[in-house]
Amino acid sequence: MKLFHSRTALLLFGTGILVRLFFFVFGLLKMPIAVDESLVGVMAMHILKGEFPVVYWGQTYMGTQESFIDAPLIWLFGANAFSIRIFPFVFSALFVFFIYKLACRVYNNNIGSITLLLLAVPIPYLSIASAVVQPDTYISTCVFGTIGLLLTYDLVFTDSKRRNAKYFGLGFVLGFALWMHLLVVSYIGVCVVFLFLKDKLFIFRKGFWIFAIGFILGGLPLLWYNVIHHGATFRDVGFTTNIPGSIANLKILFTCTLHYLVGLKIMLCADVYYTMELPRLLYWSTGVVVIIVILIAIAAQFKHFWRICLFSIKKVNGTALLITMAAASIFIFCRSGRSFWKEVRYILPLMSVLPIFYAQGLYTIKNYSRKVFYGFISVIILAQGWGNIMLVNAIIDSDLVAEQLDLQDMSPVINFLKQHKIKHAYANYCFSYNLMYLTNEEIICTNPYNERFLDYEVPFISEVRVSHNVAYVFHKRIGIKAGDFEREIQLIGGKYKKQELGSYTVFYDFKPPYEGNVLKEILRNKWEVESNFKNEDVKYAIDGDIDTRWGSGERQSPGMFFKVDMGRECEINGIKFDLGKFTNDFPRGYTVEVSSDNMHWEKVSNMPQTTALFWEGSHPRYIGNGRYFNVAFSPVKARYVKITQTGSDQRFDWSIAEINIYG
Repeated sequence: MKLFHSRTALLLFGTGILVRLFFFVFGLLKMPIAVDESLVGVMAMHILKGEFPVVYWGQTYMGTQESFIDAPLIWLFGANAFSIRIFPFVFSALFVFFIYKLACRVYNNNIGSITLLLLAVPIPYLSIASAVVQPDTYISTCVFGTIGLLLTYDLVFTDSKRRNAKYFGLGFVLGFALWMHLLVVSYIGVCVVFLFLKDKLFIFRKGFWIFAIGFILGGLPLLWYNVIHHGATFRDVGFTTNIPGSIANLKILFTCTLHYLVGLKIMLCADVYYTMELPRLLYWSTGVVVIIVILIAIAAQFKHFWRICLFSIKKVNGTALLITMAAASIFIFCRSGRSFWKEVRYILPLMSVLPIFYAQGLYTIKNYSRKVFYGFISVIILAQGWGNIMLVNAIIDSDLVAEQLDLQDMSPVINFLKQHKIKHAYANYCFSYNLMYLTNEEIICTNPYNERFLDYEVPFISEVRVSHNVAYVFHKRIGIKAGDFEREIQLIGGKYKKQELGSYTVFYDFKPPYEGNVLKEILRNKWEVESNFKNEDVKYAIDGDIDTRWGSGERQSPGMFFKVDMGRECEINGIKFDLGKFTNDFPRGYTVEVSSDNMHWEKVSNMPQTTALFWEGSHPRYIGNGRYFNVAFSPVKARYVKITQTGSDQRFDWSIAEINIYG
């Protein structure tokens, strides 16, 4: 079977590859690595070490096939942008090829050629998303989904040979794509529906079980992952919005999001807030042409697909498959609780059919008027080409890329950390994996706390937590601000150094109030505790049960205290307060005083507010889940410790689930 039906089709495909190759090379020169790329690369490094991750860290709805493919590339070419951008470049080419094949199969070779012409110069969203900075695995998922549509068309609308092999192939491709990304659910739904419309007893046929076996084998890693993790994938992203929310999403789809898929608007990078739009005349001209062409395509094929509304494929052709695919994509976007105006990737499956609709409508117009055909197709190609020129001009401006996308050269930070022999660091999610990938994991970086994937453990945090030479890296716009961090560290005491590096600020060389002392927990076997509120419950703060607590029983107010008699004089330098499940009951402000005789008190800490930052080991840490906090101070000898509330709260009382003192 010929891959391309004519030299013209081959030439158009080659042109499309060259355009994408231009953006691939252009991106290598002008676009620093983004976090989603570096995460893929870091996981590929761990695959080279013998690991077999099924999903990306914190993202149970995305499979790791891309990392498995990138792993040998990184081994061959090193940890750089080239190694991790080959994957999206190759799949951008495959995307064009399989849409072309689908157009030829459903209609004819002429419509296939027009489809190739429309895809040769891609809409800017595909230029940036498939050849420069890929939006995760969305393009590749749509490639496998399009292959699924091709196989479904053959099984439903033709008397194809090797049907059992195609049933298995269809199941395997859809299962594999499901492991890759849940975005494939619209393709799965459409393919399965048409198989059942073809044969209402399909579930009892041999072909169904072959299809099911293929699906299980293709998606086996993800399916097994969900068995042992209680359906984590579907719990994470399976939530939907209500009817008003769906209507709002539908309005957003047609008034904004779809504009990026037809090239009226341009994103500087996939799914970001910085956008541009075509000049007004070209914008409106293209919009009118697109609407007319799609309406003509639907009208010309109406008699061949309307019966699908009656759940029948009698006297329908492949247009019904394309129309249903478009409707499924729109439906899922509208019903999803994750949809937003800029989340163009969630509607990307439309691109499996939208260029074919264009081509069919233009072909119909051509049969009536070649002048109108050439005029319309010129407007569409002009708009897509103009949008790509706007995109290139924007990316050339490195300051704009740095300011709007926060894609900046991190070499000053890397060089500084290496110069000071710092091998462990905290940084916002948007930069932590970049530091690891670009240094080939010579620097292990983690998030200060899980600001993006709240229910999952932060990768590498345990390793960084126990390190002694640790830095904090802050960006001037993203995440925790350096000024806020500095105010908090000044509040909790201790020493540090600071270095400004362009848009980044690095804090390092931390020295806690207790200096080099090793923290040891003071035994509680001789402790006695008391309070001026709910004194009968104070025992629950030292009973070893995190689920019990001492609580003030009243809303927080100044003067409440909790006092500990350790039974003997000890050198102490810190206190840990466990909140257990009572995470809202932390003190809004407090002082810590110590005494040797229960009469003369020395204030060792004054916290006008409880911070999210506390000392632990050699450096400060952010509380990840809010279940406990620490206070540290210079070593002091004492027998008695008194914590006095200085803040107030109109709703919550003050609770201590467990209290421990260190020295």
